[in-house]
Amino acid sequence: MKKILNSLLLCGIIWAAIMLSCEQKKTPAKKDKTTVILVHSAWLGGWQWKETITHLKHEQLKLIAADLPGHGKDKTPPNEITMEDYVDHLIELIDAEEKPVVLVGHSFNGITISRVAELRPKKVKKLIYLTAFLVPNGTSFFSAVEGAEGSKAVENFYLSDDKSYALVKDEAMHEAFAHDIPLEGILAVNGYGMGLASSFKLSENLSFNGFLNYDTTGKTYWHESNRSIHTTAAYSLLDARIAITSSKGWALSFWGKNLTDQQYYQEFSPGEYVGSPDDVAWRGRPLTIGTSLSFNF
Repeated sequence: MKKILNSLLLCGIIWAAIMLSCEQKKTPAKKDKTTVILVHSAWLGGWQWKETITHLKHEQLKLIAADLPGHGKDKTPPNEITMEDYVDHLIELIDAEEKPVVLVGHSFNGITISRVAELRPKKVKKLIYLTAFLVPNGTSFFSAVEGAEGSKAVENFYLSDDKSYALVKDEAMHEAFAHDIPLEGILAVNGYGMGLASSFKLSENLSFNGFLNYDTTGKTYWHESNRSIHTTAAYSLLDARIAITSSKGWALSFWGKNLTDQQYYQEFSPGEYVGSPDDVAWRGRPLTIGTSLSFNF
């Protein structure tokens, strides 16, 4: 009797093991998507990754193409931006992710992703440098490009009048950053924008600066079916800023973003789609106004 019971128990264990094995084969564990944050080069924006995202959308990846401060749809004036602002923006993105992320840095922003990895080593799974700067400690971007030859970006590089930010001549942008892509392709991805700026002296120590930016973006599809219900309509954004700056190092600014209060989505990324644009993009900021006071020491 005891042998029969032992035999039945053994058979039961084997049967349970077989059933469990079959069940595991029927429902394989779903792999978690790896989050990849794509960081554009200087003077460009998250829009530069549109074709890259298209080619990778079927992989097990969650792709985020961010606009750093002062780039793409972020219209923060360049003279109010520091490297720490770039770093803080990326840290905010990776801190919002549950698991470590992959950071891809293009060109200048190889420097930025390196700094982010130093500050958040446990949140960064891998760094990928795409023709990007990887500079040793104690050096800088300027020392890295000093004396460089054959670079259209370096040849057309110059500093603003107050030396607070760097620029590349408008007429050289295409050849410097996307010479192997037709110009119409760049314009189609980036939309178009217009800007007005005015600056004049109020007194010997005070200056007035005014900015007005108008940008438009075409219809965006967030699902490969290209159905009308899977799109965000074309939209335009109007931003403005006025600032009074002092030669003694302080600046008082008044600003407004999305002055027409457009409803829109930004930072398109083909993520886990279930029927809403919220699955693949961020809601844009509504009408926002504010003031800021800054000091340079």
